[in-house]
Amino acid sequence: MYCRESSEDLRQIVIKQVNNFFCKETRIPLAMVEQALKRTEHAFSKAVNKYYHNESGETVFDRMHSVQYAAFLWFLSNTLSEEADFKDSATDVYYLNKVLHSVDWYHEIALPAIWRAEHPVGTVLGRAQYDDYFVFYQNCTVGGVRRQGSLIYPVLGHHVHMGAGASVLGDSKIGNYVIIGAETYIVSETIPDCCIVCGRTPDLRIIQKPQDEMQKRFLEYFID
Repeated sequence: MYCRESSEDLRQIVIKQVNNFFCKETRIPLAMVEQALKRTEHAFSKAVNKYYHNESGETVFDRMHSVQYAAFLWFLSNTLSEEADFKDSATDVYYLNKVLHSVDWYHEIALPAIWRAEHPVGTVLGRAQYDDYFVFYQNCTVGGVRRQGSLIYPVLGHHVHMGAGASVLGDSKIGNYVIIGAETYIVSETIPDCCIVCGRTPDLRIIQKPQDEMQKRFLEYFID
């Protein structure tokens, strides 16, 4: 993957940014930065977008492309979160991402290996079950609803698209190859495979589509 900065340069940049915003030191091992970069490269390699590949087809990571940097910071925070000794550092990087990009992607959420965001300002992703080829836009929400003292979160299939302002909440089951329209509001609903859904619970409109048509639609976003 092409990147202007070395792994060590990126490590120092993140450490300095945390220090500048929060007036505190944070510990980020170089090995975890390198692991986060590998995860970032894998996700970006599947993106259909001119900013993610150069003319020779090499995957590109540009820290000054804010969506790319937001994704890298999530991968870094999640990588740090997997080690008990670096939970505080994971929180630091999560908070930095929130301040810089106005996204709430907690370091313990389980985003898949392959996902992408498009200008995701205001998006909140909770502790749902996600699958590969997930794409979302601005002001999206994936969150839980409380039931008998517990929070119940959605399960999303592979190839799920959330349009701007869409929400998926509670005990929702979203199938594979599903496009959730802009401003759609889904609460504890089951959405079948291969469809476009719009509206608001309980008055959703579900438009079934052939699988090959839905597969072609997702080729606009991902190299499958």
